[in-house]
Amino acid sequence: DDNQELIAYGASNLFSSFFSCFVGSTSISRTSVADAAGMKSQLMTFVSAFLLLMVLLFIGPLFKPLQQCVLASIIVVNLKSMFRLFNELKPLWKVSKVDCMVWIVTWLAVTLLGLDLGLGVGVGFSLLTI
Repeated sequence: DDNQELIAYGASNLFSSFFSCFVGSTSISRTSVADAAGMKSQLMTFVSAFLLLMVLLFIGPLFKPLQQCVLASIIVVNLKSMFRLFNELKPLWKVSKVDCMVWIVTWLAVTLLGLDLGLGVGVGFSLLTI
């Protein structure tokens, strides 16, 4: 259940904020790749973290001479499932025009203003629609 995972992240971050701990988070790109590969268990997280560590230690230095645009294209290819969300706008508009507008405003704000400010605009707009 996706909501259960988000509630767990929120609860752990709330609890850890009282003890000067690091913030817990996830990588959306790794999650979408794992979901596309059909992985279902928590063992996937361990295997994924181990493979990421091996790539950073042994293969990472080979990426140093690459241009940033090449690295960006690798990320875009891995995030193609996220870009498919644009196909969900039409059904979302039919279900809830308010939720669709929140999605569009947040996406535009993040794209034009940057992640921090864009998410702030999205949260603010969402609160205004309540």
